Order: sequence, then structure tokens, then C-alpha cells
Amino acid sequence: MVSNVHLITASEGPSMRPKLEADSETGRIQIVAPASWLARVEEWRRSQPKIPSRSEAIRVLVDQALGVTG
Repeated sequence: MVSNVHLITASEGPSMRPKLEADSETGRIQIVAPASWLARVEEWRRSQPKIPSRSEAIRVLVDQALGVTG
């Protein structure tokens, strides 16, 4: 499973971060996870007022777990 590093605009949801600047450094990661884990991620993202991309959902969840604020 590949997670693209892509931020959606703030107008797409109150919890979404602003889009990255064009010159922002980004990276790409690959995640291997059980289907049950992916199902929980999908369930969480679909419960959001504005459904984030899978990549954004994973970034938000990781930031929350690490205690990172917007």
C-alpha cells in the first residue's frame, strides 16, 4: 500500500491543514498493514465531516498520536 504525501486545502474541512507550498519538501512512504487496520482507518476518515484522502487521514491520525498540533 502506498501513501502519497498530499495535503488538501483547509476549505475542504475544518480539521484539514492548508495545502503545502509548491516548494515544500515532501517524501513518499510505503505502509504494509493488515486489512483490519486499513478498515479502521477507512472507518475513521468516512466519519469526518469532509472526508479526507486516505493519505491525509493517516497523517492526521499520526499527528494526533504524536501530539502534534496544526
